[in-house]
Order: sequence, then structure tokens, then C-alpha cells
Amino acid sequence: MYVSGIFSSVGGSLKKMSFSQSGNAIPQHYSQTVKTTPELTFTPEFGYFIADRCALRGSLSYGYTRVKTLIIADEVESVSYDYTHLFSFKSGVSYYARICKKFYYRPGACLSFGFNREISRTDAETQIQTPFVFGISFEPAAFEVKPTKHFGFMFRLFSCDFYILRKKASLDMHFWAAAVGFLYYF
Repeated sequence: MYVSGIFSSVGGSLKKMSFSQSGNAIPQHYSQTVKTTPELTFTPEFGYFIADRCALRGSLSYGYTRVKTLIIADEVESVSYDYTHLFSFKSGVSYYARICKKFYYRPGACLSFGFNREISRTDAETQIQTPFVFGISFEPAAFEVKPTKHFGFMFRLFSCDFYILRKKASLDMHFWAAAVGFLYYF
């Protein structure tokens, strides 16, 4: 059995778009910038080995991200902020393949369900929504270093997530996704 704490981050993004629109014979110029901070997640986890190299695991997860949207329409700026807090329960499985004496390749997969708390703020109003989320995650590039019998360090470099939010399915492949964890075996 083991307990662990895992900190993960998925890279943020910056998107800029400019366009013009003619309305009432007066052309209007728009510019939109959407900046997303990296999604930060903390996950305490418990694992139980059902076979020599196969572990079932369960965890609670909390994640946070912020999106800033700046819209400029004919020299008038408006800014909105969207904050997302994700709470979820995950259950999964990992397989441990020994590469060398203290280094393991440990791919895995997880089912998760929980809810998002989405807060949207503009100058005029604040909206709060709490939709249910269901997801499946694959971790094809996870590794572990086990320097002693009771301690290990896990790191993950890539993830593939399929999730359903507000009855809409989405598939995300995160090439810039990193996770680091500390494990205690007993």
C-alpha cells in the first residue's frame, strides 16, 4: 500500500484575435486576447497493490485555473475573469514495469467524477455555475524513482484526458503537462 501527494500543472495559453465589422456603414475594429493561466492541481492519493506490479488507486483532487479575456472595441476596453475550481474523486490503476534497480515505468488510467465551480466576473456582474464533470485520463508517460524501500518519487510528462462537461464531450492531449509526487509505501 502507499499514500502520496501529487502536484500537477497543465500549461496555460495565450490567444489573440483581431477583426473588423461594418455596421451602420461605420467600420468597427475589435481585438480579443484570452490568457489562460496553467491549471494547478493537488491530489492526495491512496494505492493498494492487488498483484506484484499492479496497483489500484483512489484519490481526491482539487484544481484551479483562471482565464482573463480582454476585448477592445473601438478604443473601449472590457475585461472579464473566469475562475474554475475543480473538485473530483478519481479511481484508477497503474502498472509498474522495472526499467532498472530503482527506476520504474508506471503507466496508468483513471476514471474521475466531480464538479466544477465556475465563477465569471465582469465589471457589471458575477455569475456562478456548478456543473457535474465525468472524465477518463490516460497517463502513458509516468515514471517512478524508488531510492528506498518506503519512499518513492513519481513524475509524469504527458496526459490524455477525455471528459464530459455540460453534456459536451471533449478530448484533450496535454503535451505540456507535468506532475510530481512523493510516495510513502507501507
